[in-house]
Amino acid sequence: MYQKDLEKNVKFSDYIIYADESGDHSLNSIDPDYPVFVLAFCVIRTEDYLAKIVSSVQRFKFNYWGHDSVILHEREIRKQEGVFSFLRRNPELRDKFYAELNTLVEKSSITFIASVINKVEHSKK
Repeated sequence: MYQKDLEKNVKFSDYIIYADESGDHSLNSIDPDYPVFVLAFCVIRTEDYLAKIVSSVQRFKFNYWGHDSVILHEREIRKQEGVFSFLRRNPELRDKFYAELNTLVEKSSITFIASVINKVEHSKK
């Protein structure tokens, strides 16, 4: 299929979109500690992704793990679990890690779009 597309000179998108959700979509059982459902999107120009973001994220990963196969999963980072457990043991390194990760995101040309549904309020309608 790709070869056919290339032969036809099809232009691919100028943007990459990543989508993810947070929380449970059910209105039947609402967790009082997390009563929301979130849909989030990251919109990135393909050129920015290739030229800047990929190399920045890889460099960040290599600096902390010596490889780039680590997945920067928000929950594991926040809970300091798995490969992020070192954050619990070393407050100085934790502060440095968070500062560098925040800078990486701040300097990236990414548009974030999110929709949050308060399930308690929504279920009243």
